[in-house]
Amino acid sequence: MKNDKYKVLFLPYKASMWDAFDSVYKVAVTDARCKVTVVSVPYYERKSQGEEKQLVCENGQYPDYVKETFYKEFVFEKMDIIFIHNPYDGTNKVTQILPQYYSKELIKYTNHLVYIPYFVTKAGEAMQEHFCELPAVFYSWRTIVQSEDIRKVYLKYHSAEKIVAMGSPKFDRVKKICKTKEILIPDEWKDKLQGKKVFLYNTHLRKIYDGTIVDEVKYVLGVMAEYEDAVLLWRPHPLSTATAEQVNEQLAKNYIQLVEYVK
Repeated sequence: MKNDKYKVLFLPYKASMWDAFDSVYKVAVTDARCKVTVVSVPYYERKSQGEEKQLVCENGQYPDYVKETFYKEFVFEKMDIIFIHNPYDGTNKVTQILPQYYSKELIKYTNHLVYIPYFVTKAGEAMQEHFCELPAVFYSWRTIVQSEDIRKVYLKYHSAEKIVAMGSPKFDRVKKICKTKEILIPDEWKDKLQGKKVFLYNTHLRKIYDGTIVDEVKYVLGVMAEYEDAVLLWRPHPLSTATAEQVNEQLAKNYIQLVEYVK
C-alpha cells in the first residue's frame, strides 16, 4: 500500500454527461486514500459550416458537490488514474476537445487511463461496432462497458483484460434517483403529470444527420396532442443543436425554432 494518496483525475467535457462519472466520483472523494481532481476539458464547437470554431468550457455547470479546478490553473503531472468519457480525440467534427486532452496524450501521465462511455445501448439492441474502434478504447488501460453482451462486441477488437463489464454510472444515477426521489419536479410539471401516462421521447443525432429530426418530432407531437390523458417528455441528445449547425444552416434554424416551439 502506498503511503501517499492516489492521484485521481476526472476529465469531463460536457456537464450534461457528468452522470457517466457521478457514482465513481462519489466513491473516490469519500475514500481517504484518494486525492481527486476534476477538470472540465475545453472543447471547440463548430457553429455552422464555414464558421470559425468557438472554444467552450463548461466549468461551473456541474453539480454543486463537484469540486472543480479550472483548466488554465491545472498543470499535468503523473496521475495514478485518469477517467475520461470523450473517446474521439480528433475524430469528432462537431465538438473537438483540445489536443492535450486526447487519450493518446493522456497516457503520458498515467498507466491507468480509464474510459467510461457517456452513452448506453438499449437492452436487446445491437451496439454500433464503430464505437469499439474509437481512439480512447485503443489507448485506455481499461474500458468500462454496461454489460457482458456489450463486452462481447468489444472483444472482437480488443483483448479480454482491456474490456470490463461493470455496468454504467448512468444506470447508477437513475437507480439512485428512483430510490431517493432526490430529483426536483417543477410544480407546474406536477399538475400536468397528475393522473396521466408519461412517455419519454429520446432523439439521437442520427435523425439530425439524415435531416428527418424536425418532421419526426412534429409528427410525434401531433399524435400526442390527440390524447388528453398522456404527457410527452422530450429529451434531445445534448449535442443536437451543435450538430444541426454543423450539418446544415437551414436545418439548424428549423430545429432551433422547433425547440422554442416545444418549450
